[in-house]
Amino acid sequence: MSKWNCKPNVVSYSAIIDSLCKGGLVDEALVVFSEMHRDLSVVPNVVVYTSLINGLCNSGRLIEVKRLFDDMVSRRISADVKTYNCMIHGHCLHGEQEEARRYLD
Repeated sequence: MSKWNCKPNVVSYSAIIDSLCKGGLVDEALVVFSEMHRDLSVVPNVVVYTSLINGLCNSGRLIEVKRLFDDMVSRRISADVKTYNCMIHGHCLHGEQEEARRYLD
């Protein structure tokens, strides 16, 4: 984007992060997420967090999911139905039905 003198916004960051997560490149998506945090003109939204949560859940990185979810809540970003669906599915997928039930409740 910098080649064309374009400044990324929350939509472009979201698309990149989501694509990386869906491609199994969660660590790379987390690097882009940190770059996004350094850009004070861009504020992450629930879509960005949900993409990362989904990618981490699919990778079985549930401790990181909890940290990311807590970070999202501390920034006063409300989880939506898709966020909770990803978390419930991820915990069930990895045998943590009790934790999944907690998110369902």
